[in-house]
Amino acid sequence: MLLAGALLAAVILTAMSGDSLAKGMGGLHLSSFPIFIAAVGLFFMNMLSWAVYVSDYSRYLPRNVSSPRTFWAVFGGNALGACLYGGLGIYITAVAPSADSVVSIGSIAGKWILPILALSLLGSDALNAYTGMLALESVRSTFQKVAASRTARITGLLIMFVIATILAETGYKTFLTSFENFIDVLLFFFVPWSVINLVDFYLVKKGHYDVASFFTPRGIYGGWRWTALIPYVIALGAQVPFIDQTLYVGPMVKVLGGADISWLVGFVVGGVGYLIATRITGGQARLTAPEPQGAVTS
Repeated sequence: MLLAGALLAAVILTAMSGDSLAKGMGGLHLSSFPIFIAAVGLFFMNMLSWAVYVSDYSRYLPRNVSSPRTFWAVFGGNALGACLYGGLGIYITAVAPSADSVVSIGSIAGKWILPILALSLLGSDALNAYTGMLALESVRSTFQKVAASRTARITGLLIMFVIATILAETGYKTFLTSFENFIDVLLFFFVPWSVINLVDFYLVKKGHYDVASFFTPRGIYGGWRWTALIPYVIALGAQVPFIDQTLYVGPMVKVLGGADISWLVGFVVGGVGYLIATRITGGQARLTAPEPQGAVTS
């Protein structure tokens, strides 16, 4: 972490020295509304993607660790890094708009920085592979009620690395386009589901859950939470007219000047829809008794 912080400071100082500073100061006007929405979506998805890490690793913290402190540590660290690197990317694009991003960093800050940037990816790649393995394990455990062995977990990690390597090798020539499409797909599916979870946690259940019921259809939550699934499907459908994808462009995209606001529509429709659904059903499966053994509070 200290190395990454020092590296970022060195890149910023080097990039903003000399003639490049004057060249990069082109004003504060927006290039276009669609690009602004796309950039906001990227930052939004970046923050949202850390939810899986928090879920995976916060459970290892001691019980006396403050939940607000944990939240602000994760949010603050991620937001600060994203804003600093995002600002640096904007500046470098202004300095060298026609060059590849990696080439631009190397030419402005010096080629010495490129190997260090590559090494800095190892930490996040390891976390991504581990979380992907947990996703595979979640699917397997649905059908086999047996804990995964160490060999199975290592095999899952290797599968994740192989898949990621193949995707990287086949898509690096069109990386920016592929990455933008991938982020749009993630926003389409994850934003409505994430806002439903947030509304459920903060407004409906207020942090009180019976953890044991998560793992059995005979628990208080049942096998399917239709009060969540129905608003989720409705939110997905509401996003379709606003999608701007390679394979499909919704009719509202042209009206909005090319902006893809589908994830914003999904955020509003999903959150409001779930809140209405729980009000209609009377707050289904809400814990009203004192916290039972196994309940968690944040």
